[in-house]
Amino acid sequence: MINRFFRFYYQHKLTCWITLIAIILFLLIIRLLNSMVIEQKDKNSNVEIVDEKAYQNKIDIKDQISQEEIKQNETLVIDQFIKYCNAKDIQNAYSLLSDDCKQNIFPTIDDFEKKYVNTNFNVEKIYSKERYLGNTIKVYLYENMLSTGKINENALQDYYTIIEENDSYKLNICSYIGKNELNKIYENDSMKIDIQKKEVYMEYEIYKLNIANYTDKTILLDTKQSTKTMYAIGSNKLNYYSASHEIPDNNLLIRPKSSNVIYIKYIKEYGNNTLRKIVFSDVILDYTENTNKNNYEKNNITLDI
Repeated sequence: MINRFFRFYYQHKLTCWITLIAIILFLLIIRLLNSMVIEQKDKNSNVEIVDEKAYQNKIDIKDQISQEEIKQNETLVIDQFIKYCNAKDIQNAYSLLSDDCKQNIFPTIDDFEKKYVNTNFNVEKIYSKERYLGNTIKVYLYENMLSTGKINENALQDYYTIIEENDSYKLNICSYIGKNELNKIYENDSMKIDIQKKEVYMEYEIYKLNIANYTDKTILLDTKQSTKTMYAIGSNKLNYYSASHEIPDNNLLIRPKSSNVIYIKYIKEYGNNTLRKIVFSDVILDYTENTNKNNYEKNNITLDI
C-alpha cells in the first residue's frame, strides 16, 4: 500500500502539489472573506466592540469555557451559548438561559429547540459581539462560508442580556431584557391600582397591573375611543402610547367589589429613557354597559412608576 502511494506520488508529483496548494488557498480565501464580512459590519457600527475576534478564536465547539473564565469576563457566556447551539447541544444551551427568559420566551426546551436553535442555527454560525447598553450585547450571527460554501453578507441580529442568577451568569435572548418588580400602589376611595412588575424588551415594555374596585359601580378603565388616552410619560417628557387594542374589552371593565389583572404594552425603544408615569385619561367611574360612552364624565388617573 505504501509503495503504491509513493509510486502514485512520484508519477503525479506536480498535480498533487497544485491540488494541495489550491485547497490551502481556498481555505485561506474563505477565512479572509468571513473576516471581511464581519469587520465591515463592525466598521459600520458606532458602538463598543466587545470581542471583534470572537468569530475567529471562539468558534471551535470542542473548546469549553470554564466558569472561572466566565466570571472574569461575563461576555464569554455568550460564546459558550453559541458553541452549544452550533453543536446542537440543546440541553446545555437551554441551561444558560435565565429563569425569566425560559418562562416568558421559551417555556419548554422543545420550544427553544424548534423556535430558536433550528431557526437560527440551521447551519453552523460564526459571530461577533458589540456592547449595546449596560449588560445588553448586540450579537451578529453569520453563515460560516466554510460550511455553506457560499458568500452571505446577511447577518441575523439579536440582543443578549447577561444577568447574574444563582452565582452564575445567564442570558436573556430574543431581545428580551429582563423583569423588574415594582409594587407601586395608587389608592383612592374608588379603587386601588397595584403596578406589580414590568417586562422589558428592546422595543416595548409590558406592565402588569392589579386593579381593585371598591365601589358598587362598574369602572371602565378606558373606552378605546382613542389610541392616545392610555399612555406613559418618559423621563424625556414624551408620551409613549399603549397597544390598547391588544387588551380585551372585558379586562378593562372592573366589576363592583372585584378586581382584574391587566397587562399593558407601551411602545418605546429600550434605553432611550425611563418611563416615569402611567396615565389613564379616559376612566369612567360609574359605567353601564351598552350605553353611549360619550355621555359619561371622563376622569384622569396618573400613577408614578
